[in-house]
Amino acid sequence: MITIRCRTCGTSRELIFGNPSEEAWCNGACYDVFICAVKHLAAGGDPDEIGLEPGSRLVCEAIREVKALRRLEMVERRDLRQREYERNRPRPLKAIYPC
Repeated sequence: MITIRCRTCGTSRELIFGNPSEEAWCNGACYDVFICAVKHLAAGGDPDEIGLEPGSRLVCEAIREVKALRRLEMVERRDLRQREYERNRPRPLKAIYPC
């Protein structure tokens, strides 16, 4: 038996094979609280503003999710800059008169 912990409240439950691996919440209410916390922290908010304890599992998981989102955005911006550079860089000149 494999147990997983809810990313919001920390309760343990048995892993059901066949469900997506991202489903690490007890129910929809825990997921909604998590998404609300992630959106608030991503906007630069403080956990105390929405009534969360700074050291709680929910805050730690939400901060981890925000960091992952920011890393993903950074990689996407880097890839976009690289594609723009490749598209706009000067091409080698062709010889006017072939030898």
